[in-house]
Amino acid sequence: MNEQVASDIDRRRLSALLPMAEAEGALLHQQQLLHSILSSLPEQVLVLDNCGRIVLTNSAWERYRQEQASPDSLHTPTHGDNFIDFLVGRHHPFAGRLLLGICDVMDLRKLQFSFEYRDDSLDSHDWFSLKVTPWLGAAGGVVISQTDISRSKRLSAEHERLIALAENTSDLIAISDIDGRISYLNQAGRTFFGRAAMDPRGEFQTLAWLSAMQPLLTEQGQWSGESSLTRQDGVEVPVLMVLLAHCDRQGNISHISGIARDISELRRSAVELENRNAALVALNQQLAEMQDQLLQSEKLASLGQLAAGVAHEINNPIGYVNSNLASLSNYLQRLFRLIGSYESVLDKLADDDCKAAVQAEREALDYAFLRDDLTALLDESLEGVTRVKKIVEDLKGFSRTCSEADWEEADLHAGLDSTLNIVQNELRYKAEVVKAYGQLPKVECMLPHLNQVFMNMLINASHAIEDVGTIWIRTDILGEEVCVEIRDNGSGIAPQHLSRIFDPFYTTKPIGKGTGLGLSLSYGIVKKHHGRIDVESQPGQGSTFRIWLPIRQNSPAAAQSPARQGEAPTSAA
Repeated sequence: MNEQVASDIDRRRLSALLPMAEAEGALLHQQQLLHSILSSLPEQVLVLDNCGRIVLTNSAWERYRQEQASPDSLHTPTHGDNFIDFLVGRHHPFAGRLLLGICDVMDLRKLQFSFEYRDDSLDSHDWFSLKVTPWLGAAGGVVISQTDISRSKRLSAEHERLIALAENTSDLIAISDIDGRISYLNQAGRTFFGRAAMDPRGEFQTLAWLSAMQPLLTEQGQWSGESSLTRQDGVEVPVLMVLLAHCDRQGNISHISGIARDISELRRSAVELENRNAALVALNQQLAEMQDQLLQSEKLASLGQLAAGVAHEINNPIGYVNSNLASLSNYLQRLFRLIGSYESVLDKLADDDCKAAVQAEREALDYAFLRDDLTALLDESLEGVTRVKKIVEDLKGFSRTCSEADWEEADLHAGLDSTLNIVQNELRYKAEVVKAYGQLPKVECMLPHLNQVFMNMLINASHAIEDVGTIWIRTDILGEEVCVEIRDNGSGIAPQHLSRIFDPFYTTKPIGKGTGLGLSLSYGIVKKHHGRIDVESQPGQGSTFRIWLPIRQNSPAAAQSPARQGEAPTSAA
Protein backbone atom coordinates (compact mmCIF):
# COMPACT_ATOMS: atom_id res chain seq x y z
CA MET A 1 0.00 0.00 0.00
CA ASN A 2 2.74 2.37 0.96
CA GLU A 3 4.70 1.43 -2.14
CA GLN A 4 1.74 2.19 -4.32
CA VAL A 5 1.27 5.53 -2.65
CA ALA A 6 4.95 6.32 -3.17
CA SER A 7 4.78 5.35 -6.80
CA ASP A 8 1.76 7.52 -7.29
CA ILE A 9 3.53 10.46 -5.68
CA ASP A 10 6.56 9.97 -7.94
CA ARG A 11 4.32 9.90 -10.98
CA ARG A 12 2.68 13.09 -9.87
CA ARG A 13 6.05 14.75 -9.23
CA LEU A 14 7.29 13.62 -12.64
CA SER A 15 4.17 14.94 -14.29
CA ALA A 16 4.73 18.27 -12.55
CA LEU A 17 8.45 18.47 -13.45
CA LEU A 18 7.99 17.50 -17.10
CA PRO A 19 6.38 20.83 -18.14
CA MET A 20 9.05 22.71 -16.25
CA ALA A 21 11.77 20.82 -18.12
CA GLU A 22 10.07 21.46 -21.39
CA ALA A 23 9.80 25.14 -20.51
CA GLU A 24 13.46 25.27 -19.56
CA GLY A 25 14.37 23.57 -22.85
CA ALA A 26 12.29 26.03 -24.82
CA LEU A 27 13.87 28.91 -22.93
CA LEU A 28 17.34 27.56 -23.62
CA HIS A 29 16.44 27.17 -27.29
CA GLN A 30 15.21 30.74 -27.42
CA GLN A 31 18.39 31.94 -25.76
CA GLN A 32 20.48 30.03 -28.27
CA LEU A 33 18.36 31.42 -31.08
CA LEU A 34 18.75 34.95 -29.67
CA HIS A 35 22.52 34.52 -29.42
CA SER A 36 22.59 33.23 -32.96
CA ILE A 37 20.57 36.22 -34.20
CA LEU A 38 22.69 38.70 -32.26
CA SER A 39 25.89 37.11 -33.55
CA SER A 40 24.70 37.40 -37.14
CA LEU A 41 23.80 41.07 -36.84
CA PRO A 42 26.30 43.57 -38.35
CA GLU A 43 25.33 46.06 -35.65
CA GLN A 44 27.27 46.09 -32.39
CA VAL A 45 24.83 45.17 -29.55
CA LEU A 46 25.06 45.10 -25.77
CA VAL A 47 22.25 44.59 -23.26
CA LEU A 48 22.14 46.32 -19.85
CA ASP A 49 20.04 45.29 -16.86
CA ASN A 50 18.26 47.84 -14.69
CA CYS A 51 21.50 48.45 -12.80
CA GLY A 52 23.52 49.18 -15.91
CA ARG A 53 25.47 45.92 -15.95
CA ILE A 54 26.28 44.43 -19.34
CA VAL A 55 24.46 41.09 -19.39
CA LEU A 56 24.85 40.36 -23.10
CA THR A 57 27.05 41.41 -26.04
CA ASN A 58 27.14 40.10 -29.56
CA SER A 59 30.18 39.02 -31.55
CA ALA A 60 30.29 42.27 -33.58
CA TRP A 61 30.78 44.27 -30.37
CA GLU A 62 33.44 41.94 -29.04
CA ARG A 63 35.27 41.77 -32.37
CA TYR A 64 35.41 45.54 -32.74
CA ARG A 65 36.43 45.93 -29.08
CA GLN A 66 39.37 43.56 -29.54
CA GLU A 67 40.53 44.92 -32.91
CA GLN A 68 39.92 48.67 -32.75
CA ALA A 69 39.03 49.91 -29.28
CA SER A 70 41.37 52.10 -27.26
CA PRO A 71 41.22 52.37 -23.43
CA ASP A 72 39.05 55.48 -23.70
CA SER A 73 36.73 54.06 -26.37
CA LEU A 74 33.10 53.19 -25.66
CA HIS A 75 33.94 49.71 -26.88
CA THR A 76 36.20 49.02 -23.85
CA PRO A 77 33.51 47.50 -21.49
CA THR A 78 32.53 43.84 -21.94
CA HIS A 79 30.19 41.27 -20.40
CA GLY A 80 29.72 41.82 -16.64
CA ASP A 81 31.05 45.42 -16.61
CA ASN A 82 28.83 48.27 -15.48
CA PHE A 83 28.39 50.46 -18.52
CA ILE A 84 26.85 53.35 -16.57
CA ASP A 85 29.81 53.51 -14.18
CA PHE A 86 32.11 53.44 -17.20
CA LEU A 87 30.33 56.47 -18.69
CA VAL A 88 30.44 58.40 -15.42
CA GLY A 89 34.24 58.16 -15.31
CA ARG A 90 34.80 59.23 -18.87
CA HIS A 91 35.25 62.72 -20.31
CA HIS A 92 33.91 62.04 -23.78
CA PRO A 93 31.94 65.03 -25.05
CA PHE A 94 29.01 62.71 -25.72
CA ALA A 95 29.30 60.50 -22.58
CA GLY A 96 26.97 62.65 -20.52
CA ARG A 97 24.47 62.84 -23.33
CA LEU A 98 24.46 59.06 -23.71
CA LEU A 99 24.12 58.58 -19.93
CA LEU A 100 21.05 60.81 -19.80
CA GLY A 101 19.57 59.01 -22.79
CA ILE A 102 20.02 55.57 -21.14
CA CYS A 103 18.40 56.81 -17.93
CA ASP A 104 15.44 58.26 -19.86
CA VAL A 105 14.83 54.92 -21.58
CA MET A 106 15.28 52.91 -18.34
CA ASP A 107 12.67 55.10 -16.65
CA LEU A 108 10.50 54.89 -19.77
CA ARG A 109 10.54 58.66 -20.17
CA LYS A 110 11.59 57.90 -23.74
CA LEU A 111 10.94 54.79 -25.75
CA GLN A 112 14.00 55.41 -27.89
CA PHE A 113 17.12 57.53 -27.86
CA SER A 114 19.59 57.85 -30.75
CA PHE A 115 22.40 60.04 -32.01
CA GLU A 116 25.50 59.94 -34.21
CA TYR A 117 29.03 60.54 -32.99
CA ARG A 118 32.62 60.34 -34.12
CA ASP A 119 34.98 58.38 -31.89
CA ASP A 120 38.09 60.56 -31.87
CA SER A 121 39.79 58.11 -29.52
CA LEU A 122 40.30 55.88 -32.54
CA ASP A 123 43.02 56.57 -35.06
CA SER A 124 40.51 56.02 -37.84
CA HIS A 125 38.05 58.53 -36.30
CA ASP A 126 35.16 56.24 -37.16
CA TRP A 127 31.56 57.43 -37.14
CA PHE A 128 28.79 55.49 -35.34
CA SER A 129 25.04 55.66 -35.16
CA LEU A 130 23.93 54.68 -31.62
CA LYS A 131 20.38 53.74 -30.53
CA VAL A 132 19.00 52.91 -27.05
CA THR A 133 15.67 51.00 -26.67
CA PRO A 134 13.95 49.30 -23.70
CA TRP A 135 14.77 45.61 -22.99
CA LEU A 136 11.44 43.89 -22.84
CA GLY A 137 12.97 40.93 -21.04
CA ALA A 138 13.70 42.87 -17.85
CA ALA A 139 12.12 45.92 -16.27
CA GLY A 140 14.49 48.86 -16.50
CA GLY A 141 16.89 47.11 -18.82
CA VAL A 142 17.95 48.59 -22.16
CA VAL A 143 19.43 47.41 -25.44
CA ILE A 144 22.18 49.52 -26.98
CA SER A 145 22.96 48.99 -30.64
CA GLN A 146 25.32 50.97 -32.78
CA THR A 147 26.29 50.81 -36.46
CA ASP A 148 29.56 51.84 -38.05
CA ILE A 149 28.48 54.58 -40.50
CA SER A 150 31.97 55.74 -41.42
CA ARG A 151 31.64 54.61 -45.03
CA SER A 152 28.23 56.23 -45.48
CA LYS A 153 29.59 59.42 -43.88
CA ARG A 154 32.51 59.45 -46.29
CA LEU A 155 30.20 58.78 -49.20
CA SER A 156 27.88 61.52 -47.99
CA ALA A 157 30.76 63.98 -47.67
CA GLU A 158 32.00 63.01 -51.12
CA HIS A 159 28.48 63.41 -52.46
CA GLU A 160 28.21 66.87 -50.90
CA ARG A 161 31.54 67.90 -52.40
CA LEU A 162 30.47 66.66 -55.81
CA ILE A 163 27.14 68.45 -55.51
CA ALA A 164 28.94 71.65 -54.48
CA LEU A 165 31.26 71.28 -57.44
CA ALA A 166 28.36 70.63 -59.80
CA GLU A 167 26.37 73.56 -58.43
CA ASN A 168 29.26 75.99 -58.82
CA THR A 169 30.49 74.97 -62.27
CA SER A 170 29.47 76.95 -65.34
CA ASP A 171 28.83 73.73 -67.29
CA LEU A 172 25.33 72.27 -67.50
CA ILE A 173 25.01 68.97 -65.60
CA ALA A 174 21.88 66.81 -65.68
CA ILE A 175 20.86 63.31 -64.55
CA SER A 176 17.73 61.66 -65.91
CA ASP A 177 16.08 58.28 -66.31
CA ILE A 178 15.92 56.55 -69.68
CA ASP A 179 12.73 58.47 -70.55
CA GLY A 180 14.44 61.82 -70.08
CA ARG A 181 12.79 62.69 -66.75
CA ILE A 182 15.34 64.80 -64.90
CA SER A 183 16.23 63.80 -61.37
CA TYR A 184 18.98 66.39 -61.00
CA LEU A 185 19.84 69.63 -62.80
CA ASN A 186 22.58 71.90 -61.48
CA GLN A 187 22.38 75.66 -61.02
CA ALA A 188 23.85 76.40 -64.45
CA GLY A 189 21.25 74.11 -66.04
CA ARG A 190 18.39 75.66 -64.08
CA THR A 191 19.55 79.12 -65.13
CA PHE A 192 19.95 78.04 -68.76
CA PHE A 193 16.59 76.28 -69.16
CA GLY A 194 14.65 78.39 -66.66
CA ARG A 195 10.98 77.52 -66.40
CA ALA A 196 11.29 75.35 -69.49
CA ALA A 197 12.81 72.65 -67.28
CA MET A 198 10.15 72.86 -64.53
CA ASP A 199 6.51 71.82 -64.46
CA PRO A 200 3.80 73.78 -62.58
CA ARG A 201 4.56 71.81 -59.39
CA GLY A 202 8.19 72.97 -59.50
CA GLU A 203 9.48 69.55 -60.49
CA PHE A 204 11.81 68.88 -63.40
CA GLN A 205 10.22 68.20 -66.74
CA THR A 206 11.26 65.64 -69.34
CA LEU A 207 13.99 66.60 -71.79
CA ALA A 208 13.19 64.89 -75.08
CA TRP A 209 16.73 65.16 -76.42
CA LEU A 210 18.02 63.02 -73.55
CA SER A 211 15.55 60.21 -74.21
CA ALA A 212 16.24 60.47 -77.95
CA MET A 213 19.86 59.55 -77.28
CA GLN A 214 18.92 56.27 -75.55
CA PRO A 215 19.37 53.96 -78.60
CA LEU A 216 22.82 55.36 -79.29
CA LEU A 217 23.82 55.17 -75.64
CA THR A 218 22.52 51.60 -75.41
CA GLU A 219 24.82 50.63 -78.26
CA GLN A 220 27.90 52.66 -77.38
CA GLY A 221 27.54 53.43 -73.68
CA GLN A 222 28.59 57.03 -74.16
CA TRP A 223 28.51 59.85 -76.68
CA SER A 224 30.43 63.10 -77.06
CA GLY A 225 30.33 65.81 -79.67
CA GLU A 226 28.95 69.20 -80.60
CA SER A 227 25.23 69.87 -80.44
CA SER A 228 22.89 72.74 -79.61
CA LEU A 229 20.44 73.45 -76.79
CA THR A 230 17.54 75.89 -76.67
CA ARG A 231 17.95 78.48 -73.95
CA GLN A 232 14.94 79.76 -71.99
CA ASP A 233 14.78 82.84 -74.27
CA GLY A 234 14.50 80.58 -77.34
CA VAL A 235 18.04 81.11 -78.60
CA GLU A 236 19.88 78.06 -79.97
CA VAL A 237 23.22 77.81 -78.17
CA PRO A 238 26.05 75.61 -79.49
CA VAL A 239 27.40 73.26 -76.83
CA LEU A 240 30.07 70.61 -76.44
CA MET A 241 28.28 67.65 -74.83
CA VAL A 242 29.22 64.37 -73.14
CA LEU A 243 26.53 61.75 -72.30
CA LEU A 244 27.08 58.60 -70.23
CA ALA A 245 24.76 55.61 -69.78
CA HIS A 246 24.67 54.04 -66.29
CA CYS A 247 23.49 50.42 -66.06
CA ASP A 248 22.01 48.34 -63.26
CA ARG A 249 23.23 44.87 -62.27
CA GLN A 250 21.24 43.31 -65.09
CA GLY A 251 23.04 45.49 -67.64
CA ASN A 252 20.01 47.65 -68.43
CA ILE A 253 20.34 51.43 -68.60
CA SER A 254 18.97 52.84 -65.35
CA HIS A 255 19.81 56.50 -65.84
CA ILE A 256 21.73 58.92 -68.06
CA SER A 257 24.12 61.64 -66.98
CA GLY A 258 25.22 64.48 -69.21
CA ILE A 259 27.42 67.54 -69.15
CA ALA A 260 27.26 70.37 -71.69
CA ARG A 261 29.51 73.39 -72.13
CA ASP A 262 28.48 76.58 -73.91
CA ILE A 263 30.99 77.09 -76.74
CA SER A 264 29.47 80.28 -78.17
CA GLU A 265 32.37 82.39 -76.96
CA LEU A 266 34.81 79.72 -78.12
CA ARG A 267 33.31 79.82 -81.59
CA ARG A 268 33.36 83.60 -81.63
CA SER A 269 36.98 83.49 -80.56
CA ALA A 270 37.71 80.90 -83.26
CA VAL A 271 36.05 83.08 -85.90
CA GLU A 272 37.94 86.12 -84.63
CA LEU A 273 41.16 84.12 -84.64
CA GLU A 274 40.48 82.93 -88.20
CA ASN A 275 39.80 86.52 -89.25
CA ARG A 276 43.00 87.67 -87.60
CA ASN A 277 44.92 84.83 -89.22
CA ALA A 278 43.39 85.74 -92.58
CA ALA A 279 44.34 89.36 -92.00
CA LEU A 280 47.88 88.31 -91.10
CA VAL A 281 48.07 86.10 -94.19
CA ALA A 282 46.82 88.99 -96.32
CA LEU A 283 49.29 91.34 -94.63
CA ASN A 284 52.14 88.88 -95.18
CA GLN A 285 51.10 88.53 -98.80
CA GLN A 286 50.94 92.29 -99.12
CA LEU A 287 54.37 92.63 -97.55
CA ALA A 288 55.71 89.97 -99.91
CA GLU A 289 54.17 91.80 -102.85
CA MET A 290 55.62 95.09 -101.63
CA GLN A 291 59.01 93.43 -101.28
CA ASP A 292 58.74 92.07 -104.82
CA GLN A 293 57.67 95.51 -106.03
CA LEU A 294 60.64 97.02 -104.23
CA LEU A 295 62.95 94.50 -105.86
CA GLN A 296 61.36 95.20 -109.22
CA SER A 297 61.70 98.93 -108.61
CA GLU A 298 65.34 98.44 -107.69
CA LYS A 299 65.83 96.46 -110.88
CA LEU A 300 64.13 99.18 -112.90
CA ALA A 301 66.22 101.81 -111.12
CA SER A 302 69.37 99.82 -111.90
CA LEU A 303 68.30 99.45 -115.53
CA GLY A 304 67.53 103.16 -115.62
CA GLN A 305 70.97 103.99 -114.29
CA LEU A 306 72.50 101.58 -116.79
CA ALA A 307 70.44 103.10 -119.59
CA ALA A 308 71.49 106.60 -118.49
CA GLY A 309 75.12 105.49 -118.49
CA VAL A 310 74.79 103.87 -121.90
CA ALA A 311 73.00 106.94 -123.25
CA HIS A 312 75.78 109.14 -121.90
CA GLU A 313 78.43 106.93 -123.50
CA ILE A 314 76.56 106.87 -126.81
CA ASN A 315 75.92 110.58 -126.72
CA ASN A 316 79.62 111.49 -127.03
CA PRO A 317 80.42 109.50 -130.21
CA ILE A 318 77.05 110.41 -131.68
CA GLY A 319 77.94 114.04 -131.08
CA TYR A 320 81.16 114.00 -133.06
CA VAL A 321 79.70 111.67 -135.73
CA ASN A 322 76.93 114.22 -136.19
CA SER A 323 79.47 117.04 -136.25
CA ASN A 324 81.70 115.19 -138.72
CA LEU A 325 78.74 114.40 -140.99
CA ALA A 326 77.77 118.07 -140.99
CA SER A 327 81.33 119.06 -141.85
CA LEU A 328 81.53 116.37 -144.52
CA SER A 329 78.31 117.64 -146.07
CA ASN A 330 79.76 121.17 -146.09
CA TYR A 331 83.00 119.93 -147.66
CA LEU A 332 81.16 117.99 -150.34
CA GLN A 333 79.10 121.03 -151.23
CA ARG A 334 82.34 122.99 -151.66
CA LEU A 335 83.84 120.19 -153.78
CA PHE A 336 80.76 120.08 -155.94
CA ARG A 337 81.00 123.85 -156.46
CA LEU A 338 84.69 123.46 -157.39
CA ILE A 339 83.90 120.66 -159.84
CA GLY A 340 81.16 122.85 -161.28
CA SER A 341 83.75 125.60 -161.85
CA TYR A 342 86.07 123.11 -163.57
CA GLU A 343 83.21 122.04 -165.83
CA SER A 344 82.56 125.66 -166.80
CA VAL A 345 86.23 126.11 -167.72
CA LEU A 346 86.27 122.77 -169.59
CA ASP A 347 83.39 123.86 -171.79
CA LYS A 348 85.43 126.87 -172.91
CA LEU A 349 88.46 124.79 -173.98
CA ALA A 350 89.05 124.34 -177.72
CA ASP A 351 90.70 120.95 -177.36
CA ASP A 352 88.06 118.45 -178.39
CA ASP A 353 90.18 115.45 -177.43
CA CYS A 354 90.50 116.72 -173.87
CA LYS A 355 86.75 117.31 -173.64
CA ALA A 356 86.06 113.83 -174.96
CA ALA A 357 88.39 112.23 -172.43
CA VAL A 358 86.80 114.10 -169.50
CA GLN A 359 83.32 113.29 -170.72
CA ALA A 360 84.19 109.63 -171.04
CA GLU A 361 85.53 109.61 -167.45
CA ARG A 362 82.33 111.30 -166.16
CA GLU A 363 80.18 108.74 -167.88
CA ALA A 364 82.32 105.91 -166.57
CA LEU A 365 81.96 107.20 -162.99
CA ASP A 366 78.29 108.11 -163.49
CA TYR A 367 79.15 111.41 -161.97
CA ALA A 368 75.63 112.87 -162.03
CA PHE A 369 74.17 109.93 -160.07
CA LEU A 370 77.16 109.87 -157.73
CA ARG A 371 76.71 113.55 -156.89
CA ASP A 372 72.96 113.27 -156.26
CA ASP A 373 73.19 109.98 -154.34
CA LEU A 374 76.08 111.16 -152.17
CA THR A 375 74.07 114.21 -151.14
CA ALA A 376 71.06 111.98 -150.33
CA LEU A 377 73.26 109.57 -148.33
CA LEU A 378 74.67 112.40 -146.26
CA ASP A 379 71.19 113.81 -145.65
CA GLU A 380 69.89 110.39 -144.53
CA SER A 381 72.92 109.86 -142.28
CA LEU A 382 72.39 113.24 -140.67
CA GLU A 383 68.71 112.44 -140.19
CA GLY A 384 69.59 109.05 -138.63
CA VAL A 385 72.17 110.54 -136.32
CA THR A 386 69.69 113.25 -135.31
CA ARG A 387 67.11 110.58 -134.57
CA VAL A 388 69.59 108.52 -132.52
CA LYS A 389 70.49 111.66 -130.60
CA LYS A 390 66.82 112.33 -129.92
CA ILE A 391 66.33 108.72 -128.72
CA VAL A 392 69.34 109.03 -126.44
CA GLU A 393 68.00 112.29 -125.00
CA ASP A 394 64.57 110.70 -124.47
CA LEU A 395 66.18 107.64 -122.91
CA LYS A 396 68.17 109.83 -120.52
CA GLY A 397 65.03 111.69 -119.52
CA PHE A 398 63.03 108.47 -119.23
CA SER A 399 65.62 106.75 -117.03
CA ARG A 400 65.73 109.42 -114.32
CA THR A 401 65.33 107.77 -110.91
CA CYS A 402 62.64 108.66 -108.38
CA SER A 403 65.03 110.72 -106.30
CA GLU A 404 66.01 112.70 -109.38
CA ALA A 405 62.43 113.29 -110.51
CA ASP A 406 60.98 116.48 -109.03
CA TRP A 407 57.54 117.98 -109.18
CA GLU A 408 57.47 120.37 -112.11
CA GLU A 409 55.07 121.90 -114.60
CA ALA A 410 55.51 119.69 -117.64
CA ASP A 411 54.04 119.21 -121.11
CA LEU A 412 52.24 115.85 -121.20
CA HIS A 413 52.30 115.87 -125.00
CA ALA A 414 56.10 116.03 -124.92
CA GLY A 415 56.10 113.11 -122.49
CA LEU A 416 53.79 111.12 -124.76
CA ASP A 417 55.94 111.84 -127.85
CA SER A 418 59.08 110.92 -125.95
CA THR A 419 57.52 107.64 -124.82
CA LEU A 420 56.32 106.87 -128.36
CA ASN A 421 59.84 107.42 -129.57
CA ILE A 422 61.14 104.91 -127.00
CA VAL A 423 58.55 102.18 -127.78
CA GLN A 424 58.42 102.82 -131.53
CA ASN A 425 60.11 99.53 -132.32
CA GLU A 426 57.50 97.72 -130.16
CA LEU A 427 54.62 99.40 -131.99
CA ARG A 428 56.01 99.67 -135.53
CA TYR A 429 54.87 96.28 -136.80
CA LYS A 430 51.77 95.85 -134.59
CA ALA A 431 49.74 99.03 -134.64
CA GLU A 432 49.18 102.38 -136.27
CA VAL A 433 49.27 105.17 -133.69
CA VAL A 434 46.64 107.88 -134.15
CA LYS A 435 47.13 110.97 -132.03
CA ALA A 436 44.36 113.43 -131.22
CA TYR A 437 45.94 115.93 -128.86
CA GLY A 438 43.80 118.60 -127.29
CA GLN A 439 44.88 121.96 -125.91
CA LEU A 440 46.44 121.03 -122.57
CA PRO A 441 48.08 123.36 -120.08
CA LYS A 442 51.27 122.35 -118.37
CA VAL A 443 50.53 119.88 -115.56
CA GLU A 444 52.24 119.78 -112.17
CA CYS A 445 53.70 116.27 -112.13
CA MET A 446 56.77 114.07 -112.14
CA LEU A 447 56.95 113.54 -115.88
CA PRO A 448 59.46 110.63 -115.87
CA HIS A 449 57.03 108.68 -113.70
CA LEU A 450 54.09 109.46 -115.97
CA ASN A 451 56.21 108.42 -118.96
CA GLN A 452 56.48 105.01 -117.23
CA VAL A 453 52.67 104.89 -117.06
CA PHE A 454 52.31 105.85 -120.71
CA MET A 455 54.86 103.23 -121.73
CA ASN A 456 53.06 100.47 -119.76
CA MET A 457 49.72 101.42 -121.32
CA LEU A 458 51.13 101.53 -124.86
CA ILE A 459 52.99 98.23 -124.54
CA ASN A 460 49.89 96.52 -123.07
CA ALA A 461 47.83 97.90 -125.95
CA SER A 462 50.29 96.49 -128.50
CA HIS A 463 50.30 93.11 -126.74
CA ALA A 464 46.47 93.03 -126.86
CA ILE A 465 46.58 93.35 -130.67
CA GLU A 466 47.06 89.92 -132.21
CA ASP A 467 47.90 90.85 -135.81
CA VAL A 468 47.76 94.50 -136.84
CA GLY A 469 45.55 97.13 -135.28
CA THR A 470 45.25 100.72 -134.19
CA ILE A 471 46.10 102.59 -131.02
CA TRP A 472 44.39 105.93 -130.42
CA ILE A 473 45.88 108.52 -128.06
CA ARG A 474 43.56 111.38 -127.11
CA THR A 475 44.03 114.18 -124.60
CA ASP A 476 41.46 116.57 -123.21
CA ILE A 477 40.79 118.92 -120.32
CA LEU A 478 37.75 118.93 -118.09
CA GLY A 479 37.58 121.53 -115.36
CA GLU A 480 40.68 121.29 -113.20
CA GLU A 481 41.66 117.87 -114.57
CA VAL A 482 43.31 116.63 -117.73
CA CYS A 483 42.62 113.25 -119.31
CA VAL A 484 44.97 111.04 -121.32
CA GLU A 485 43.02 108.33 -123.13
CA ILE A 486 44.76 105.33 -124.69
CA ARG A 487 42.44 103.04 -126.68
CA ASP A 488 43.13 99.93 -128.75
CA ASN A 489 41.08 97.55 -130.88
CA GLY A 490 42.75 94.44 -129.50
CA SER A 491 41.35 91.36 -127.79
CA GLY A 492 39.91 93.20 -124.76
CA ILE A 493 39.75 92.03 -121.14
CA ALA A 494 37.38 89.34 -119.85
CA PRO A 495 34.97 90.51 -117.09
CA GLN A 496 36.39 88.05 -114.54
CA HIS A 497 39.85 89.60 -115.00
CA LEU A 498 38.81 93.25 -115.20
CA SER A 499 38.51 93.78 -111.45
CA ARG A 500 41.99 92.38 -110.78
CA ILE A 501 44.15 93.91 -113.48
CA PHE A 502 45.63 96.42 -111.01
CA ASP A 503 46.53 93.73 -108.43
CA PRO A 504 50.28 93.20 -108.05
CA PHE A 505 51.63 90.20 -110.01
CA TYR A 506 48.25 89.49 -111.61
CA THR A 507 48.67 88.80 -115.30
CA THR A 508 46.84 86.89 -118.01
CA LYS A 509 49.93 86.73 -120.21
CA PRO A 510 51.85 83.46 -120.68
CA ILE A 511 54.69 82.68 -118.28
CA GLY A 512 57.73 84.74 -119.16
CA LYS A 513 55.70 87.34 -121.09
CA GLY A 514 54.72 89.58 -118.17
CA THR A 515 55.40 90.22 -114.48
CA GLY A 516 51.95 91.51 -113.52
CA LEU A 517 53.53 94.70 -112.15
CA GLY A 518 53.04 97.14 -115.03
CA LEU A 519 49.47 98.22 -114.28
CA SER A 520 50.02 97.92 -110.52
CA LEU A 521 52.98 100.30 -110.67
CA SER A 522 51.03 102.58 -113.02
CA TYR A 523 48.15 102.72 -110.55
CA GLY A 524 50.57 103.57 -107.74
CA ILE A 525 52.15 106.38 -109.77
CA VAL A 526 48.77 107.86 -110.73
CA LYS A 527 47.61 107.57 -107.11
CA LYS A 528 50.74 109.44 -106.01
CA HIS A 529 49.68 112.19 -108.42
CA HIS A 530 46.23 112.17 -106.75
CA GLY A 531 44.69 110.99 -109.98
CA ARG A 532 42.64 107.99 -111.04
CA ILE A 533 42.41 105.42 -113.82
CA ASP A 534 39.13 104.44 -115.51
CA VAL A 535 38.91 101.28 -117.59
CA GLU A 536 36.38 100.17 -120.18
CA SER A 537 36.74 96.92 -122.07
CA GLN A 538 34.74 94.55 -124.23
CA PRO A 539 36.20 91.13 -125.12
CA GLY A 540 37.02 91.06 -128.81
CA GLN A 541 36.53 94.82 -129.25
CA GLY A 542 39.39 96.38 -127.32
CA SER A 543 40.07 98.38 -124.17
CA THR A 544 40.13 102.04 -123.19
CA PHE A 545 42.26 103.40 -120.32
CA ARG A 546 41.62 106.97 -119.15
CA ILE A 547 44.21 108.58 -116.90
CA TRP A 548 42.78 111.56 -115.00
CA LEU A 549 45.28 113.96 -113.41
CA PRO A 550 44.77 117.23 -111.53
CA ILE A 551 46.41 120.20 -113.22
CA ARG A 552 47.68 121.43 -109.83
CA GLN A 553 48.43 119.21 -106.85
CA ASN A 554 46.78 121.60 -104.37
CA SER A 555 43.62 121.95 -106.41
CA PRO A 556 40.15 120.76 -105.26
CA ALA A 557 40.34 118.05 -107.93
CA ALA A 558 43.44 116.62 -106.26
CA ALA A 559 41.84 116.81 -102.79
CA GLN A 560 38.70 114.96 -103.96
CA SER A 561 40.52 112.34 -106.02
CA PRO A 562 39.35 108.74 -105.31
CA ALA A 563 42.99 107.68 -105.37
CA ARG A 564 43.76 110.06 -102.53
CA GLN A 565 40.80 108.66 -100.58
CA GLY A 566 42.18 105.14 -101.00
CA GLU A 567 39.52 103.89 -103.45
CA ALA A 568 40.30 101.37 -106.17
CA PRO A 569 40.38 102.42 -109.83
CA THR A 570 37.04 102.18 -111.56
CA SER A 571 36.36 99.73 -114.34
CA ALA A 572 33.48 98.85 -116.61
CA ALA A 573 32.99 95.77 -118.71
